[in-house]
Amino acid sequence: MRLNNEMMEILIALLRKDSFDEKLFYQFSNLKQVKDLINHDKILNRKTSVDSLKNSLINAINGNNDDDQCYMFNDVRKNLDELEKIIQRINNQKKILTNNIFTEIEPYAPKEPFQDCTYYFYAGGIDGGFSEKSGEIYINIHNLLRSPDELEGILVHEFYHARKHPFEISDFFVFDFSEDNYLKTTFNFIFEEGIATLIQLEYRKRGEKFNNNYEYMKILSDSIEDIYSKNEPPEKSMANFFNNFDHMYVVGYWLAHTLYNHGGKETLNYWTLEYDYKKCLKIFIEESRKGKIKSGFSKEVEDYLLKHCC
Repeated sequence: MRLNNEMMEILIALLRKDSFDEKLFYQFSNLKQVKDLINHDKILNRKTSVDSLKNSLINAINGNNDDDQCYMFNDVRKNLDELEKIIQRINNQKKILTNNIFTEIEPYAPKEPFQDCTYYFYAGGIDGGFSEKSGEIYINIHNLLRSPDELEGILVHEFYHARKHPFEISDFFVFDFSEDNYLKTTFNFIFEEGIATLIQLEYRKRGEKFNNNYEYMKILSDSIEDIYSKNEPPEKSMANFFNNFDHMYVVGYWLAHTLYNHGGKETLNYWTLEYDYKKCLKIFIEESRKGKIKSGFSKEVEDYLLKHCC
């Protein structure tokens, strides 16, 4: 486990000042980590930019307490000492954390595609972390202020994403909801996030939202039916599902859990190693038709998806 605090060191220095430091911000804005953060938000259709981060920092330093206008830098500024303690604690525990991550992921995935990673610490925004390049993981330290016990869960979740891929992640995981690609886009995200969430929650309490799997599956089922029935264009219909990312995590967890119960990590490997969403989806629907579970899809949508998967 390699730790990189560079972005946090400069961010903390910026936020400790009584006025905005243009030269220090220039250093900050040219960091690889800041560019990666902006690119991550861009993938999620957010409007984060160098200018927006600058304005957010100025707002926070001037005492603005609006989270949206400050990219959460206002709360980061109030907790700088505590954030430094969290970073130090992670530094002190990195050997234990590394061992725990490999132990937790072993029942669900083979060792081969995983490697020691560089963990970049940042603060700001709403995500717990992200990984869009093999071997690189970003952890939002600010989110750990309220939930320090979630550290290992976030680390193992992002560690799954950071495995070696035979492609650039940013090229593969794109929000392309054209008529030809909406199913691929939807289930690429669902299986990737679902398996990561399954591993994350194995040793941890699930939130109440995970009891809503059939409610969220119905939203997905209705969205797909609207598309193939020509009631709505794919971009508009799939927005009903993706406008709340909880839908993706909960549905993904439900599908991944079903695949794991079917055949352990060998079945999960159809996604982890082969990225074959069609094979994973086919197994999920076939399992439901054996009467072991309800898929949550309507019979018509199941038939449509099975035809697509063949």
